[in-house]
Amino acid sequence: MKTKITLLLVLFSCFISSLFAQNVANGREVMIQGFHWTTDVSTTKWYDVVKNNAANLQNAGFDAIWLPPPSKSTGGMGYIPTVWYDLNNAQGTQAQLVSLITELHNKNIKVLADIVVNHRGGTLGWYDFSTPSWNTPAQTWSICSNSNISASGQKGTGNPDYDPAQAGLKSPGTTGLFTAARDLDHSNVEVRNGIKTWMLWLKNEIGFDGWRYDFVHGFDGKYIKEYNDATSPYFSVGELLEGDRNRIVKWLDYTKAGTNTASSTAFDFATKSALQNAFNDNNLSYLKDSSGKASGLIGVWPDKAVTMLDNHDTGPVPYGQDLWIFPGSKVLNGYAYILTHPGTPMVWWPHYFDWGIRTEIDKMIKLRKDNLLSSTSTLNIVAATNNLYAAIIDDKVAMKLGSDNWSPSGTGWTLKISGNNFAIWDKLGAVDVPSLTVSQVGGFFTTGTTVSTTLTANNSTSTIYYTLDGTTPTIASPSAVGSVTLSINATKTLNAFVRNTAGVNSAIRTETYTFGTLPTFTVYFKKPANWNAAVKVYYWSPTGTAPVVAWPGVSMTKDCGDWYSYTFPSTVSASNLLFNDGTLKTGDLTATAGIRYYDGAWLAGEPANRCPSIAPEVTISPVGGTFTTGSTVNVEVKANETTSTVYYTLDGTTPTTASPSAIGTKSLAITTNTTLKAIAVNTTGVSSAIKTETYTFVTPTTFTVYFKKPANWNAAVRVYYWGTTGTATTVAWPGVAMTKDCGDWYSYTFPSTVSASNLLFNDGTLKTADLTATAGIRYYDGAWLAGEPANRCPSIAPEVTISPVGGTFTTGSTVNVEVKANETTSTVYYTLDGTTPTTASPSAIGTKSLAITTNTTLKAIAVNTTGVSSAIKTETYTFVTPTTFTVYFKKPANWNAAVRVYYWGTTGTATTVAWPGVAMTKDCGDWYSYTFPSTVSASNLLFNDGTLTLKTADLTATAGIRYYDGAWLAGEPANRCPVQTTMTVYFKPPTNWTTTPKIHYWNAVPAGSATNTTWPGVNMTLDTNGFYKYTIVGPTSVNIIFNNGSSGTANQTPDLLNKTNGFSYIWGSTLKVQDAKKPSITNEIIVYPNPVQESLQVSSASSVLRYSVISSQGAVVLEGNLKDSTIDMTSLSAGMYFVKLQLENGEEVFHKIVKK
Repeated sequence: MKTKITLLLVLFSCFISSLFAQNVANGREVMIQGFHWTTDVSTTKWYDVVKNNAANLQNAGFDAIWLPPPSKSTGGMGYIPTVWYDLNNAQGTQAQLVSLITELHNKNIKVLADIVVNHRGGTLGWYDFSTPSWNTPAQTWSICSNSNISASGQKGTGNPDYDPAQAGLKSPGTTGLFTAARDLDHSNVEVRNGIKTWMLWLKNEIGFDGWRYDFVHGFDGKYIKEYNDATSPYFSVGELLEGDRNRIVKWLDYTKAGTNTASSTAFDFATKSALQNAFNDNNLSYLKDSSGKASGLIGVWPDKAVTMLDNHDTGPVPYGQDLWIFPGSKVLNGYAYILTHPGTPMVWWPHYFDWGIRTEIDKMIKLRKDNLLSSTSTLNIVAATNNLYAAIIDDKVAMKLGSDNWSPSGTGWTLKISGNNFAIWDKLGAVDVPSLTVSQVGGFFTTGTTVSTTLTANNSTSTIYYTLDGTTPTIASPSAVGSVTLSINATKTLNAFVRNTAGVNSAIRTETYTFGTLPTFTVYFKKPANWNAAVKVYYWSPTGTAPVVAWPGVSMTKDCGDWYSYTFPSTVSASNLLFNDGTLKTGDLTATAGIRYYDGAWLAGEPANRCPSIAPEVTISPVGGTFTTGSTVNVEVKANETTSTVYYTLDGTTPTTASPSAIGTKSLAITTNTTLKAIAVNTTGVSSAIKTETYTFVTPTTFTVYFKKPANWNAAVRVYYWGTTGTATTVAWPGVAMTKDCGDWYSYTFPSTVSASNLLFNDGTLKTADLTATAGIRYYDGAWLAGEPANRCPSIAPEVTISPVGGTFTTGSTVNVEVKANETTSTVYYTLDGTTPTTASPSAIGTKSLAITTNTTLKAIAVNTTGVSSAIKTETYTFVTPTTFTVYFKKPANWNAAVRVYYWGTTGTATTVAWPGVAMTKDCGDWYSYTFPSTVSASNLLFNDGTLTLKTADLTATAGIRYYDGAWLAGEPANRCPVQTTMTVYFKPPTNWTTTPKIHYWNAVPAGSATNTTWPGVNMTLDTNGFYKYTIVGPTSVNIIFNNGSSGTANQTPDLLNKTNGFSYIWGSTLKVQDAKKPSITNEIIVYPNPVQESLQVSSASSVLRYSVISSQGAVVLEGNLKDSTIDMTSLSAGMYFVKLQLENGEEVFHKIVKK
């Protein structure tokens, strides 16, 4: 009987191994990327374009299609997703998408979604996420701490972004940041749960079958396994845009997440790189590595390689972005390679539909499928030289690239496809070798069920002969042409063979189907030491009927020790499963009905001494102590074995088996003074020692919390509280400031009306977990302490500091001095007359601020609370009246007006300046001046105009009034600033005047200050906005006539009498307003350098009040008051901008600049 049962289980195991292959890719797929870079602007919505081509895709033999990102996005192609659950986008509506997926499924084509989860964009702003919102924009924990959430550089508050360079996936200097959006913190479980929930919705509600993961170097590959485990995709592939296959292999290793199996495939950019380089350099030897294998990922990990030539990123515009274009004349040669080689080939939509090579690709796909080539086909590279690459795949297909002649040796080869420098052969045209496939192999099945199995010949014209009674079939047996489906519900032995039209028979295929009653199906699992106790079993695709379970599955029952059990329904004979604790998990497993034990692997039977007798123990939690009157202490009394019984008393008496009891665990609510005693008694009657805890309740008089600040926190420690028991003022985040107590300890006392509260400590950024405290004196150092720590506030030797230190200061200035003890509880004593301070001297607790304006000798000591005194600290402050230090410089004629002085090595205190220094003030004529701070008595300096070429030599000057005109002068030059009156007038002539306007003036005031002109006067100078101007030297007023050289009212103005500087006249205006036209000073403003990288300098003869920097789209990106004639441009990205300068006279001036 034992032999029969063993045989039964062996047969059943064979059956289960084939029956429960999940709905996953088998390696023989050919896929297509079903979009390109500009499908979002297609006249017909792209989903409908693909749907209209569904029959063409099926006829071509495509098994799966990759569609663009489905969610609403700020970018047309969907790569900055905003609202994940809104699938109405530029490609079409959600309804059109569902209709497309349904049509593709009807054509037996699987659909892959483009999953963009490295980053997100905000719904309307930077980071106002929706569905899911993750509490944004109020909170930013879902965003990496080095990802910008504003134009000013504010960052998220999650963990730092993944570093692909450090992980070995990218070159040094490459980050995981996607700067156009907000990078998500995948280390946060809430983010991952949101991703998994959305992907399950895409799969279960929308109909997607698998995933293409975007930008995978931006987050840890281990999370790919978590997302795939949660969603069980038909197929997944990651985009690591790298030509180095070692980096792709490293990423695949990361997707193992501690297991032995990579959880995804990857795009084989290494094969793309090898092919492109081989064709571009005319050297096909690149296609074989030093070990004789293919150079790409297919040479080392073919079943995880998705081969391709181009995609929406790499391909040529308008289909791609010109990032890494495959040679256009070699596209068909490239497909001859990837459609015959290992790996899973991915054809690009434009190549198939728009390149004019569809017929050739169809032939290559058919040849691949006819010969059952797969991702793991055996590759034999026969030749790899400059002009020839030749290979044989699975001994079924041969191909060659290059100009050299080559054909496969041996018999049976037929040339199937050829073109410019490529050819492909196979053997299918030579001999039809009959063969048979059986869809459902034999095994053990439950009595009452029906097994449906289909027999298929390799050639639809061949005939299948079969028997179901174990006898040998002949051509007289039951038969069918091509295929036949059989329904089996009782034990049968199937024998079958195929006979082709040439009369050649295949070997006989035998399958046995056994029906019977299944044994009990219970799995026992030993929990690893690092797992938590919430052990679960997650199962899928059971044989038989069982409820569908969602991740992480159903809870297992604790059996004994670390062993847990779960019994499947009696209707289940086998299942795929894995064990987990909600986070940690085993690999995917399979089990058949029976009693099964798993401890790192399936065991042959129950381990010896699996459930040893354990000495009973009892624990009580929390332990006894002092608690606040009116509060409740929830106590758990627990045995170390769930089968043991706990007995307890609440009055201090000894518990017995007659006392109150519970199996395994007892929960008690204690509100009054109580002495709890308990024992545990196991199932064999052995009792534990007695455990005692005493709970005392008191009414506290003070509710003060003390908190020890961690070393990495700043000193602005706060307590944020809520849900108080009793009355307290409501506080807003981050709460109220705590008082520094001693060392790193801070304190806060609640109002006397509060007896308990929820709270957390923080420094405005860093914070503790949510906590609870009751009235009393409470101490927290990483956790609540039982009482005050020993030596919490050790005595510290007193010290006193005085800041700033003494020195020489300018008469009339004030020195604000702080005298400070090293402990806030110490007292500082001080004198201001140089005498020794005592405890009778002026004093202050902790710190004293003094304003010193005259010569003073300050002495101070600090005395701590124990009466210990510090050493005396002395500082002397001396006030002097400095000599004025002003330099005057005469600008050479070829210099621009932005004159500056650059100084260094000053004697005395002055602000350090960067080249080209500080702007000098225009004094008169070509003279400019600069006054040094009163603290400076000498300096090295040079004068310049902001360029590197026009500058003086290095100079030295001491305090005083100094003049420089090619050399230092002995004093002020005679007549340096002559007084000369000038007046400028403006005139806008009518548009029909064809000559330059003239000005005739006379009767200058003062008399004789200017000579009268002779009619019609002198020519004026063109200014701006249609105005002309003329400057007269000498007078303060004059009589004027503007004219065109002729007389008469159409050619001249009336006499304009006694006009002064700035007078303006517009022909045809009824009102002539003084200063109606002021001369634009745009040309007097210099903005440099342009292009600019960091700081933009503004040099102006008039005062500039404010500035605005405007983007080329019209948005104000920077603005403020102009300080030190400098605008900081470092925060702006490269591009063109407009700088608007507002002058003190109200005029606004624009300059176009370029930011590098």
